[in-house]
Amino acid sequence: MRIARVTRFLPLRLAYGLRSVVWVFAILSAHPSFGSSLTNAPPAAEKQETAPVVVVVSHPGLLWLVRGLVPAGTQVTAFVPAGSAPETFEPTPSSIATLSKADFFIASAVPFETAWLPRIKTTAPQLIVVESFPSSEQNGLNGQTPQDQKEKPKKGSSSKAQLRHGHDHHHDPHLWLAPRELRQAAVRIAAALEQRIPAEGTRLRLGNVLEDLGALEGEISAELSSGKSDDRAGAPKLQKSFFVFHPAWGAFAEQFGLEQHALEDLGHSPGPAHMQRFVTKMKADQSQVVFVQPQMSTREAKVVARLAGAEVVTVDPLAEDLPQELRRMARLLRDDFASRERRATQSK
Repeated sequence: MRIARVTRFLPLRLAYGLRSVVWVFAILSAHPSFGSSLTNAPPAAEKQETAPVVVVVSHPGLLWLVRGLVPAGTQVTAFVPAGSAPETFEPTPSSIATLSKADFFIASAVPFETAWLPRIKTTAPQLIVVESFPSSEQNGLNGQTPQDQKEKPKKGSSSKAQLRHGHDHHHDPHLWLAPRELRQAAVRIAAALEQRIPAEGTRLRLGNVLEDLGALEGEISAELSSGKSDDRAGAPKLQKSFFVFHPAWGAFAEQFGLEQHALEDLGHSPGPAHMQRFVTKMKADQSQVVFVQPQMSTREAKVVARLAGAEVVTVDPLAEDLPQELRRMARLLRDDFASRERRATQSK
């Protein structure tokens, strides 16, 4: 060995001492923490920034967006469990307790947050609450026309605008279903995440998410355009409307120039008169689809679908893979629009 060659020319005690130092150094250098102790180790604050954070989103519809903005390995969960509706969700003590270990809560202005966020902040003071859509309460009903906002229909009224919305307080909290709203939310969330996650990586991931959302918008626009008629005089104008039980798709409709008609009567089960108006409108527009969501009852939707000669189709506004579900919704609408136009052409 080289150590033996060097030490054989040294006094015996010094030789053994040198051999011991060399072997100790070799053993320590094999330990993963040894090298870092010889270099400029980052301060504790920097180590904390790179530690995995825990993020809780309001509901599953935000999972895709937030997972795209955080590093791999970050724990991201939904506060409202799959299969539950944010409109009727009641948090349990155990679900609130999970927030005591979270770093972020990504809110989205859904109904349960109004009552529960103040309590959540008290229970988990360390929690950073991020408002994804801070203006959703003030900007009125997305998908609602200015005339709708003037009318302010009451439950049981016969207003035409009543079919077009259906939410209490005349606003639509389902802004995550519009890609342009998701873009703005992504910027807000990424800015907040930089409080716990290094900014450079967060901004890179934000760029990728924004690019994906831009591509998604293009795909949806192309699908919906392929199902529309042209604007020539006399061309059918039926393709802009679609029919739902719960009015979750107002922001989506607004972005892509569509018109949502809701069976739900201002957040309540529809009465006979409202159901009849809904059926009459469906027949007038020759639509053969009523869209429902898996978190809610389909009983009334099945009744009106039977009366209108239509089918009930389930789409999930709370899907974990939201872009995929938005693409699916666009394809379903395209097919319904195309079918209506074929029937309108054949009837001439």
